[in-house]
Amino acid sequence: MYVPRPDCDDNGEFVGKKCQPDSSCHCIDKKNRRIDGEAPPAAASKMNCECSRDYQNALELGFRSLQFPHCLPNGNYDQLQCVNLACYCIDPDDFTITTGLVPIFTIEQLPCYDKEVHSTNYQRPCEMEKRRIETLKDSYAYQNITILGLESPKCSPDGNFLAIRKTETSTYCVDPQGRKIENYEIPDASSTSNCACARTRYMLVGQSVPLPVCCPDGSYRSFQCRGGVCFCVNTATGDMVENELEVPSSQLASLSCYRNASSSCPLNL
Repeated sequence: MYVPRPDCDDNGEFVGKKCQPDSSCHCIDKKNRRIDGEAPPAAASKMNCECSRDYQNALELGFRSLQFPHCLPNGNYDQLQCVNLACYCIDPDDFTITTGLVPIFTIEQLPCYDKEVHSTNYQRPCEMEKRRIETLKDSYAYQNITILGLESPKCSPDGNFLAIRKTETSTYCVDPQGRKIENYEIPDASSTSNCACARTRYMLVGQSVPLPVCCPDGSYRSFQCRGGVCFCVNTATGDMVENELEVPSSQLASLSCYRNASSSCPLNL
């Protein structure tokens, strides 16, 4: 069976992460809706998604302009935090500050600084691009010049790029650094793709697990096959459709999602 049992907390609500067999784990809110935060199977045991959940709650409460603490790509709180030009380490379990404050230019001296994760100016790729564009726009505005088509990117709570990136000429799926993933593009405004499949596929390369099959717009193909069995999935999240059981790959054509597959997502991807 590829349908994972839901994990619930003491209040009967969904826990922060949801894992797919032979695939990644991603963060969900208390209503089982997918949110930012994902990790490959080998790193999933360390996920709690608390930062991603708190960030989502802040958005829903209208605190969009609030400087929110940095999350990690897996949805956890980052141990390294900075406010303006002061940086410090926290205990991600109880959010207590575990070090003194240091100037941002000495950030590398903090014990929680990890050169594999952090940059010497604290900001991550999307944040740096957003700051560059906003500085440029402010400079032109000071000269009473309006620049058309220069939009700031939308960043995820870890400071990296969201999965979808738009330019004046195209909309496409990107990795956390903002680089296009393979050839996944969103053709028009009518597409509901969130590029979740393209992102998961990118993350799982080299992880010794099957890669999901994505549609050209970066969404999940409506059916997936692993280990000799095939099943229907939610094209936005990759979750198996609960009212349809998996079948042997030889019986793929019996699945409703195969028979009703969208013409925009070829069967033989």
